[in-house]
Amino acid sequence: MAIGVDTAMPDKIVKRVIENILGEAGQDMPTEDDDEFVETVDRIAFLIGYRTIELCWMTWLVQSE
Repeated sequence: MAIGVDTAMPDKIVKRVIENILGEAGQDMPTEDDDEFVETVDRIAFLIGYRTIELCWMTWLVQSE
């Protein structure tokens, strides 16, 4: 991310928000492995038409509310 790569931050806040959203939707998400988490967030971003980095920043904004 620091060098401009469009990817997800597998940190605890991003994981918590994504897990909660998917849980409310009745979906399970692999979180044991950071690589699987990043792939899951990449798929979500692709499906909803956002960049992965945008999705990560949105989680930070949700968390601050």
